[in-house]
Amino acid sequence: MRVKRRGKHEFSSIEVERYVGGGLNQHIESARVKLTNPDVTVHLEVEDDRLLLIKGRYEGIGGFPIGTQEDVLSLISGGFDSGVSSYMLMRRGCRVHYCFFNLGGAAHEIGVRQVAHYLWNRFGSSHRVRFVAINFEPVVGEILEKVDDGQMGVVLKRMMVRAASKVAERYGVQALVTGEALGQVSSQTLTNLRLDR
Repeated sequence: MRVKRRGKHEFSSIEVERYVGGGLNQHIESARVKLTNPDVTVHLEVEDDRLLLIKGRYEGIGGFPIGTQEDVLSLISGGFDSGVSSYMLMRRGCRVHYCFFNLGGAAHEIGVRQVAHYLWNRFGSSHRVRFVAINFEPVVGEILEKVDDGQMGVVLKRMMVRAASKVAERYGVQALVTGEALGQVSSQTLTNLRLDR
């Protein structure tokens, strides 16, 4: 027996557990009391003058409820890191919107939409979110023409952050989320992540 109470009562939660547990034990022939690792646990909640039987419990993702913190805009690529960073901020109570920079055509966008939809459906479907897709092929073409080979990745990332900042500003979003993992690839060194300098 597990009992939670709300309100003022002349009895304690433990007294209810003993009383109801004793009654169940007397009326069910196969019942035995196992205080550690019980086969069945009955959950009750007492709210003022009402008794509620809890039939099932479902674990959430933990953390804060979505919407208790500010909205954020995730630069989602469809890869592992951007999905994990989005999930981590959902756990911290942020409603996560998605911004995708399309460099690989319609098939790539469909795959990324599926990742974003999975995250939203599994962990954040209680709130509406936006998915913004930006065709970045013209920007990539210009970078290929005008930027040195060693700087292309950093310049592309900087252009993506600038564009995402405009999207965030348009929708009143305060922060950008990236799946950066320090030192994982050459563009994710501290020097290259200093995009604002």
